[in-house]
Amino acid sequence: MTDEEIKASAIEWAKRQPDFPKKMDWTKNLYEEDQQPPIGRDKLIKLFGSYNNFRREAGVEILQHDSNEPVTLEVLKQDCKEHLLSKNPEIVTPCWVWQKTLRNGYAMKQIKQKRWSVHIYVHEVLGNNPNPSTEEENYTVDHKCQVTNCINPDHLRWATRKEQAKNVTRGKRAKPLVYPPKSHSCLEERLNWYLSQCEVDDNGCMIPLNKPSGGYVEVKYLDKNYRLHILSALQKDKHPLNQEYYESFTEKKHKVLHQCDNKSCCNPDHLEIWKGKKANRQNGLDTRGYHSGYKLKKENIPEIREIYHDCLELGWNKMKIYQHIGSIYGVGEKPIRDVILGIHWTDIE
Repeated sequence: MTDEEIKASAIEWAKRQPDFPKKMDWTKNLYEEDQQPPIGRDKLIKLFGSYNNFRREAGVEILQHDSNEPVTLEVLKQDCKEHLLSKNPEIVTPCWVWQKTLRNGYAMKQIKQKRWSVHIYVHEVLGNNPNPSTEEENYTVDHKCQVTNCINPDHLRWATRKEQAKNVTRGKRAKPLVYPPKSHSCLEERLNWYLSQCEVDDNGCMIPLNKPSGGYVEVKYLDKNYRLHILSALQKDKHPLNQEYYESFTEKKHKVLHQCDNKSCCNPDHLEIWKGKKANRQNGLDTRGYHSGYKLKKENIPEIREIYHDCLELGWNKMKIYQHIGSIYGVGEKPIRDVILGIHWTDIE
């Protein structure tokens, strides 16, 4: 077979799969013998130049930029979503709203070992527009659309501080970056908007922008807060999205488990609803094999109890034992004490 025929067979095989395979999935031992890819991953990359090139030729979305590839406008646009957000009536084309890292509302990216403001990189480097600053006047890249995390090259220009001030892109009069649906829109519309703004990480987790550190993401609707991951799970299982059902769901102590162990994730495929008695066993085993919020796993529990009894026989006091065992498993004293006192892990002998 020629190289072109091999490339065509690889694309055809990938498109036959239920989900287009990621780079890490291109391994023959993951598939049955009669379902294996026609060529190995190394040969695939050699033929196409990179896995992203393979995905491009197959006509599918690029999941992550390869650091060895040049950063082009097409590459940067893959990390954007198009929205008609401009507050300038002269701008009628969609904004390219950056979905990755922001700093003070501006798109940021590491490019060639330098931290760039993406809108400056797009206008000055990719657009080949040298900075016109002089000793008398400084220029900076301004957003004509007044959306500071937009990187659409047609929305960018060099401007002085006075020109920027007239455009109202900074300070107290700055326009919000992205607008959610109005407060009187339905809860489902608000949920779908937040999900559309999520950034997808390497684990497939959907992380909302401006997420709280280490906590659950909440959506405000008609002066009431709703946890976004619960709404996402309810929508996935076709439950009604309204205040009455949401409150009944939480009052019955039903719970939504993050199988990815990322509280900020709203990917419905990573969420599982627990109902009734199963939900009330939050401190019992979950499907991940350990208790929510703890690093301990079920196989650690018998070992912990055995170490505890051995230390007791040596005459150690209980607090010293808890500290000692905690240092072994990388947890605090409380998780160990709860195991020993039978507060958690009661179903493990």
